[in-house]
Formats: sequence, structure tokens, C-alpha cells
Amino acid sequence: MTPLENHQEYAWWPDALLLKLGLITRAEATKRGVPHIKAGTPEQTELDLYQTWALWRAKGALPPRPGILHGWKPAAEYWLPLEAFIKAHHAPPPVKPPPSTANPPSKWTNHPNVPWYVKRVDISHWLRADTGWTIGLLIQRIRDSGTRAVTFQFGDDCPDTDWATHGPALYAACKAEGIPCGTWGRCDYRPWEDVKRDLHAAMDAGCDGLMADVEGPVQDPELPEHLAGEFPEIPMAVIATGAIDNAWPDMTPGEIAARFGDNFDFVGQDYYKRDATPPFPMTPAMGENFVYWRGTEKNGGKGFRHLPALGGRWHAATLMCCAEGCPPLSEQHDIAAGWAPLGHWDAEILEGNGQWPEWAKF
Repeated sequence: MTPLENHQEYAWWPDALLLKLGLITRAEATKRGVPHIKAGTPEQTELDLYQTWALWRAKGALPPRPGILHGWKPAAEYWLPLEAFIKAHHAPPPVKPPPSTANPPSKWTNHPNVPWYVKRVDISHWLRADTGWTIGLLIQRIRDSGTRAVTFQFGDDCPDTDWATHGPALYAACKAEGIPCGTWGRCDYRPWEDVKRDLHAAMDAGCDGLMADVEGPVQDPELPEHLAGEFPEIPMAVIATGAIDNAWPDMTPGEIAARFGDNFDFVGQDYYKRDATPPFPMTPAMGENFVYWRGTEKNGGKGFRHLPALGGRWHAATLMCCAEGCPPLSEQHDIAAGWAPLGHWDAEILEGNGQWPEWAKF
């Protein structure tokens, strides 16, 4: 029996489904009697399963059913919110995100060497000795392509097990060349003490900025506050993908954005997935990148602060090619023109697919 079937005790359940899919705000849900549901309860588990199901169904021609849904069946009433969710996320997107003029600019606007304010490329693991991908070769590619900044990955999920040595070495080499160099990595799925240890390993050598990747439920509920308190002088951004809405499942997207506040800029992954089903156009309101939650549709058309260095936009857009359904960069110029992408995920993809010359044209 689902909570929906107990109409008397759970009269608010249909609205809880709408809240879970972001179709109504927390404030509106509260007006409708939806309580704050505690983590670990059967109700929260059901909502999590429902959201997983809705996201899976919304993909169109369905991929394999997620394993977590094996044995779980949606109630008949669950289909109506799904239809509204699909309709809301397949509406024609805006041509480009409008600039914010009423909100304060980023606190990092006048800070030197912020990596995500310039054309850049993110790297992860091709500094491993077994690949032949060296710091010197990477810097040569950066210079030849007109790329002006770079970041390296930190943390347990970096395929380069020697990242704690290679990352600072890359930073030192970039500093000698006058190239801004930052770091990025997952900050959500590990305890704060583990994240802090790895961040110090990556950042104590200097580092021009941190991009915190938050793609799912955070293990540390105070993550934004801990990051800002530990590194108050380091420019920070949060990588905002669709899954960031799950970071705090009991909070609205606007409330989540407010948690990061003025200490963080927002970097989107605006991938054009031509070969996905259905195809994802390049827009911050569809596809993988749901960065729009922090300043556009889901926040009443208002941004928390704009980025003057990016022409007043609310986030720094990035591309990907030749992976995850994304076509070569040669097929993305017209699509990306309105977004003026600031970066590419990531250098090893460019190298492995011979895309550096195309990247130089952006």
C-alpha cells in the first residue's frame, strides 16, 4: 500500500509528489499541508523511488529499468504528475538565459585568475604515466588551442591515483606559464573530513579556484558552509547538473541555491546530446543541465547574483564532445553560439578524438 491509498491520513500526498518533481514550491506545498518528511522514513523512500521512476520515464524511448525500481510499481495516480513533469521539461526553451540586473554580482568578479571566467578546459586523469599524457603536452595543447585556463580533478573517484602529486605539479607548471589552474571534484557522497583532506591536498599548493561537483544527496548536510568556511579566500563554484536537486531532497531548488549563497558561482554542463533518446538540446532548462533551477524558471525569473565577467549571465556554460551521446565539436558551433561556452569537459576527450583544432574555434 502506498501513502496515496490511505486518503484520510495522507490527503497531502499528491502535492508531495508534485513537490518532489519540482512542479510546486516548498512554500506552496506547505500551504497545501505537505509536511517536511524526514530522511529514512517509508514516505521519503517512496518519494525517492517515485522521482527515480519519473526521471526514467521522462527519457522517452526507455533505457533499461533502474535496478532500484525492480519490484516497485507506480500507483495509477502517479502518472498524472509524470505527465505534467514531462510537459514542463519539454516546453520550448528560451533562446539564451536573460541577464540579471536586479541582483548583486558574484563576489569573485574582481578576483584574479578565476578559471571559469575564461575559455578553459577541465581535465581529470590523463596525467597518468601509462597514457603518455604529460603536463608539458597538456600545456602545449592549451597554448596551441587558445585555451586560457585548466582545472584538475581531486578525490577518490579520479582515475589518476596520483592526483595528489600530479595536480599540484600541474598548478606549479601553469603558474610558471601564467595559466589559471583550479581544481574540481565530487564533494557530495563522502564525509566532510574526507573531502576536506583531499581538498587540502589539492589546494594547499596554491590553486586558483574550486569547482565542487554535487550530483546527488550530500553526506555532509553542511557542505556549502564547510567549504566556504575552510577556504574563505578561494573562488568557488558548484557544478550544477540535474541531480543537484537531490542534494537536499526535502528542500526546494531555490532553497538549495540559497544554501550555496554568494560564496559560489554556478557552472553548468550544457551538453548537446544529439545521440541520446530523446536528444537533449543545449539549454539550461533541458537535458542534463538543470542549472536553471538557481535563477530562472524555478526561481520566478530571478537570479541570486549575476556574473558580469560572463555578460551578466547566471552561470558558466560548458560543452562536451564525442562522449555520452554528444557529437563532435564540428557539429556544435551553431547550436552553442548563443551560449558562448566557457569550457569543455574534458582534455582527454579532446585529445583522444582529435578535437583540439575544433575547440580552438570556439
